[in-house]
Amino acid sequence: MKNNSETESGKEKPVPLEDAPFTIMVFAITSFTLIAFVLVITLWVC
Repeated sequence: MKNNSETESGKEKPVPLEDAPFTIMVFAITSFTLIAFVLVITLWVC
């Protein structure tokens, strides 16, 4: 059983670098949306 679990953990594929621009774009949009939301709520309350 140990041998089976070791082979499964060894089969993890590295993240392909081709997805990096898409990931960065999604992260930037999410960050901007969160910051804008917090600013709007802060200014609305004050």
